[in-house]
Amino acid sequence: MSIYCLCVFFATAPYLQYIWSSIPVLMVKHFHVTIRNHVASSGNRFRIYLTARQLNIKGFVAENPEEITIEAEGEQDNLNKFIQSCQNIPCNKTSLEININEKRRMFYDEFFIM
Repeated sequence: MSIYCLCVFFATAPYLQYIWSSIPVLMVKHFHVTIRNHVASSGNRFRIYLTARQLNIKGFVAENPEEITIEAEGEQDNLNKFIQSCQNIPCNKTSLEININEKRRMFYDEFFIM
């Protein structure tokens, strides 16, 4: 029985290769974002959460008095839009300090607030 399965796989391999080559590959990235010099309020986390849900970003947002920490995964275009929206957070000083580092994917199922 295993020989039969092996033969069927090799017979259909060129067809499967054609199917796989026609499926578009989405570039999913993972960014670790820290935002400093922000006005501390719970509204920041909720605003980030809503934006992430609209752009189909997965991960989480956490806030403490010093910084907002975001782990975000999604398509490159959506992540760029998401980071642009993060620049609209109210700040204490003249400008926000935003650090972005690309990291290994964590395969989050949804975006949540911590």
